[in-house]
Amino acid sequence: MGPQRWRIERIVDAGRREISARRVDARLHAPTSAPHLRIAPPPLPLREPIELVVLDLPQTGDTASAHQPQVAAFARPWPGAAALYRASGADNHVFESLIERPATMGALTAELPAAAPHRWMGGGKLRVRLFGGALASREPESVLRGANMAAIEAAPGVWEVLQFVDAELIGPAEYRLDRLLRGQAGTDPFIGAPTPAGARFVLLDAALKRLDVDAAEIGLATRYRIGPSHLPISDPAFRAVTMTPQAVGLRPYAPAHLNAVRDGVGDVALAWVRRTREGGDVWGVVEPPLAEESERYRVRIMQGGAVARSIDTTAPQMLYTAAMRAADGVVGPFTVSVAQLSAAFGPGPETRITIDG
Repeated sequence: MGPQRWRIERIVDAGRREISARRVDARLHAPTSAPHLRIAPPPLPLREPIELVVLDLPQTGDTASAHQPQVAAFARPWPGAAALYRASGADNHVFESLIERPATMGALTAELPAAAPHRWMGGGKLRVRLFGGALASREPESVLRGANMAAIEAAPGVWEVLQFVDAELIGPAEYRLDRLLRGQAGTDPFIGAPTPAGARFVLLDAALKRLDVDAAEIGLATRYRIGPSHLPISDPAFRAVTMTPQAVGLRPYAPAHLNAVRDGVGDVALAWVRRTREGGDVWGVVEPPLAEESERYRVRIMQGGAVARSIDTTAPQMLYTAAMRAADGVVGPFTVSVAQLSAAFGPGPETRITIDG
């Protein structure tokens, strides 16, 4: 029979040793034959390139850095942190900033109608789908103190700053924002036309970083590279971005309350109220801060799209006489535009009024 395999199940010593055993067949415990299965590991998530948005925004905080643009970054999945490098020479780059948090950004899912500034806007007209993150409602008092501030790209490179009280989730990552304050921080000239669906939306919070741009670099194109901070800059995950700072944070606000009064001889007295980008919301002051080297305005008389006269003045008023009008050949209705001038930025947005002939 040959050797056999037994399994001892019991041993009893009672004057003699009794052993109980059971024969076993090793073949019963041998593995069965089966086709070789190869289990593939789960696929790794695709690594999207980091989206970098450059926002050249009006002054909303520190005056010393008002001329510096801000950047917002996002990727899904977020790599933990993003490294931003700045070109130094033809092929070299130097480290600029570490972006540790993804920005809350997205795009409008419906057209945002034109609006009037400086008042609460209801109706739930602003709808946005976020790429990531979330939005939350805040009390009106908190909003008036600066909460829930966002930027919408009204036109390429032109950003409207607005605020919202209510944020209602109406679909997957889609929000309806209500009780809006449009045209904040001097961006009211850019809300007179609808903003199309697809326009970019960025929540202005601590996730944004300021670029270290000197005043001498305003108007000069600069190249950047951004990618995951744990990878070398030569990795294909890095992408190139070119940005030209315009120092929008130094842009004067458009004058307010432009008024025209005609006297009996045909002279037109023009007057307006100066606005300021620094300290303009402080109550109790007799005169708001100038925030410029000097007070200067550019007044233009226009008819039929052509400029008939351009005058710079140092006071928020001007007399357009009948003799000036005759010399300019202005007959019938004409338009007056007024813009405040800045030595650092140039002319700000215009305020216009049309005067009947």
